[in-house]
Amino acid sequence: MKEGHSNQWVSSIDTACGVGGDCPDGNDIAVMRSSNAAFCKSVCEFDEMCGGFNLAGEFCELYGNAACNHQQHSNSVCFELKQSAAAQATGDPHSAQATGDPHFVTWSGRKYDFHGICDLVLVQNPDFQKGLGLNIYVRTKQLKQYSYISSAVLQVGDESLEVMGDIHKNLYWINKKQGKDTNKEGIVGEINGYEIKYQKMNSKQHEFIIYVVGASITMRTYKNFVHVGVSDAKESSFGSSKGLLGAYGNGQLICRNGSKTFENTDEFGQEWQVLPGDGSWFHEVEGPQAPQKCQIPLTTNIRRRLAESSVGEQDAKLSCAHVDPDVFEMCVFDVMATGDNGVAGAY
Repeated sequence: MKEGHSNQWVSSIDTACGVGGDCPDGNDIAVMRSSNAAFCKSVCEFDEMCGGFNLAGEFCELYGNAACNHQQHSNSVCFELKQSAAAQATGDPHSAQATGDPHFVTWSGRKYDFHGICDLVLVQNPDFQKGLGLNIYVRTKQLKQYSYISSAVLQVGDESLEVMGDIHKNLYWINKKQGKDTNKEGIVGEINGYEIKYQKMNSKQHEFIIYVVGASITMRTYKNFVHVGVSDAKESSFGSSKGLLGAYGNGQLICRNGSKTFENTDEFGQEWQVLPGDGSWFHEVEGPQAPQKCQIPLTTNIRRRLAESSVGEQDAKLSCAHVDPDVFEMCVFDVMATGDNGVAGAY
């Protein structure tokens, strides 16, 4: 182990291994509690991909070798849900998504988290339809001890669809004009000739699907959470795409002008904050706006919400049993983080 980093893990029923204050210089890599852990996890492994140390054991199996502490920021925990190199190599280059806490899955299948609270560019695709342009934006908010995607905008040319999560209502706007909260399913409008298909999944979940040149863009809500997914995207129409979902095809975390590739996901997230030049596509201005930077929740809050979760690991796994294996870990994380088994519905 590197000097100055602790490998302490504290379970809720066995505190003999110590607590955060017992770690040298306060550098507790991951002091957490799990109602299903009856012993302390005491093995730390160095992980070059994560830029610091990993926790070994059941936690790594659950979250994909992911709770890592950057060497340069010893009190910062990065919950990066990353796959092995082999798994990334087999990722679907035509699909990508953002959901939940919030989690991002790039075109190459790489998984990472960015907890910044602000408006963000998910997809920037300027060459779509010979320069018409297609962009997707998401807005993140903070609720209690976690952040989440609260709304999303699909922009095609000069028209847009905005979808917002809500516990009681189906909220959406077409060209900033609010749509009707109705149970009627089917086509509810269009943007630049592309039809918007709506279906009510249940009383707490609504789904909008837009088919664009063979690709499908899904905007799904569950209570306050919003999920955005792109499937079957072809290079001919999405080849110029970049943003928080990465560069189309290889999923690289590149900057706006393509001259730099990021390793630090917090820096990458800040790079893709919505700027004045991107336009104003949400129906109202809210939260931090450039030049004010995205607000990053304290990592102590991230650790605390897992430690204090009312939903244990096994219950969370059962709730997420129906979801795609590629996002299973993210689903489990969200259920535990929110203490709400129903959050699995967002997947």
